[in-house]
Formats: sequence, C-alpha cells, structure tokens
Amino acid sequence: MSNIEEVSNIPSNWCLIKFDEHHHWYKEVQEQTTAIYDVCAFNKNSATYLCESVPSYCLYHIETQLCPIEGLSDEQLEALNTIEMEEDANNDEVSYMHMSVVDHLIRKNPERFQEVDIGELGEDEDPVDNIREGFATGALSF
Repeated sequence: MSNIEEVSNIPSNWCLIKFDEHHHWYKEVQEQTTAIYDVCAFNKNSATYLCESVPSYCLYHIETQLCPIEGLSDEQLEALNTIEMEEDANNDEVSYMHMSVVDHLIRKNPERFQEVDIGELGEDEDPVDNIREGFATGALSF
C-alpha cells in the first residue's frame, strides 16, 4: 500500500517513466542487453518535500526491464529473466527524485514517459496497486 494522501480538489495525474539504468549494471549484463530500464509510477500532480525546499516526486517502482540483444541462447535469456525478477524483488519500492530532474528527463526523452488512465478508483483502492496489477495481467505495458 502506498498510503497516498491527495488534496481532494487536485486530480491525480498518474504517469509512468523509464529510467535508463544500463550504466549501473555489471559488464556481462550490459553486453547482453540493448537497454535496461527501471519503470516507475508517479503522480505528476503531487509533490513531496524531504527536509528541503525543493519539491520531489514520489516514485513507485513497477518493474525492471532488461532488453536482450538478438542471438542469445535460451540459457542466456533465462539467466537474464532470473536477474530481472531478482532485481524487481530487491528494488526499493519507493524512491524520491527532484521534480526538476524528472521533468528534464521527460523533456529530453519523451518516449520514456507515458500518462496512465487508471480509471475511477474506489475509496479503498490504491492507484499504485492498480498500476502494478495492470502490468502483471498485461493490461498495461510500457
């Protein structure tokens, strides 16, 4: 549960963003992938202030995406899939990044940004859980 508090007169604007993480991975994985992304969800209409006067987005990790190069064996693809699942299990569920940094990344790489229509949610429904479920079922992809 994300325990999201929203100001009732400001509508949510849930979005997805892909962060390029290729350079953070060890060489063997880099050589077997064309790209590695951390996909995060965030409410573009919500700011968090963390002990400073600069607003940050609260980013919710959705999944890690390893994009394999062509020509890998079934064993290599399975190994990458295992690494991907382990990374998802070990990733921080919530992180924060300055709004100005995220907004700059969106302007620089608009193809790595997407708004998400999560529809009407019930009072007890969590938008992040809804997005994660959409990814798990294939209803959402990015």
